[in-house]
Amino acid sequence: MRVVIVVGLLFAAVTHVAAAPVPKTATKVTYYPTTAGAKWVYQQEKREWEEVITKAEQRKGETLLTVSVTEGGGSYDDTYTISDEGVTKLTTSNFQLSRLLIKSPAKKGDAWAVETPVQKGILPEGGMATVGEAEDVEVPAGKYHAVPVRIVVTKTNGQVLATPGRTYTHWYAPDVGLVKFHCQDGGTDLDRVLKSFTPAVRK
Repeated sequence: MRVVIVVGLLFAAVTHVAAAPVPKTATKVTYYPTTAGAKWVYQQEKREWEEVITKAEQRKGETLLTVSVTEGGGSYDDTYTISDEGVTKLTTSNFQLSRLLIKSPAKKGDAWAVETPVQKGILPEGGMATVGEAEDVEVPAGKYHAVPVRIVVTKTNGQVLATPGRTYTHWYAPDVGLVKFHCQDGGTDLDRVLKSFTPAVRK
């Protein structure tokens, strides 16, 4: 079985210039690209895989993304929606998630419940996600100022744990997405890092 917990992030930034008119709406900064062609290569221990946005469909009030994931000679699709409300991961491979990954705008200290529906072939975990303060993160792809989102697992298979279990931390950089992932399970630590990122070519 494999654990699939991915957290995305949107952050709103507002700039102000003295004596200038205040804009009616703030410029949104997304922590997940929304253009087909964006590509990531990740490394986790000796494993390496590629993720590519293959389709970006504009729908009323949101963007539906299809992301092709290729690893170990096989491939599958993930799907996301990005809207003013935040980022939601709908599916990964054949598994249903429908999980809000991050609200928009994101603020340090924001927290929300996350839970994987019970399905054969995926570990159903639940817990709380909390947004931390942006910090510099250095990975093979470069140095990024990224926002950490930490998930503490408090439930497995629908059962509340006596003590909190493993933790997952995801670091997201503006317009790039996930740049680093860390899992801590007792005395075991596991890292996933961004090896390269190729933005989509604007037409």
